Amino acid sequence: GTAPLSCVQIDYWPYDVEVVDDVYRLPIGRPWLAMIICTHTCMPTGYVLTLDPPSASVAGAAVFHSITRKEAWLREIGFEMTWPVWGTPQILMADNAKEFRGTMLRRFLSQEDRELINRPVKRPQFGAHIERFFGTLARKVKSIPGATGANLRERKTRDSAKSAGLTLHDLEIHLLSLLKEYMNTPHSSLGGLTPLQKWRSCFFEDGVQ
Repeated sequence: GTAPLSCVQIDYWPYDVEVVDDVYRLPIGRPWLAMIICTHTCMPTGYVLTLDPPSASVAGAAVFHSITRKEAWLREIGFEMTWPVWGTPQILMADNAKEFRGTMLRRFLSQEDRELINRPVKRPQFGAHIERFFGTLARKVKSIPGATGANLRERKTRDSAKSAGLTLHDLEIHLLSLLKEYMNTPHSSLGGLTPLQKWRSCFFEDGVQ
């Protein structure tokens, strides 16, 4: 990407945490995170955290969250952070999963004179920004209730169902706290700027947090 939203990457991650239901506090499984990141600024632009499996409709919901303003939504869920990101990306880059090869997203983007590009098969470097983010997230959630571990060896030593205690809403608040930290952490690839500072600098703002 050569400018904010010139190119964003979207992908899914099976959250390494098992959550409980709101009423009986019983384990109900691992949610999925559909995340979108701007490649020019490393700024997360939107996401969906859901128990629904990957699908075109979940991807569409993540895109909708990405292109809309966040202030009212943050107030509604009760989390305070600065997330001044909205707008339709010029290019949406995805892998070759079936939910990214349908016509829904492609039709929507083409109506806005935008483009969906599926990255080359077996070329993970074309999704490096989103993959690095998921790697960071996997390290950050290893110690929270219900953490499953990131690999088979770790999962053999954990009883995530027994330790689970977060509802989906609880986990979303935790995710937002990690996003806030990520947006305000300097990145070497951005010349020492944070993603939020880089984003704001592109709009001639001072980058104050």
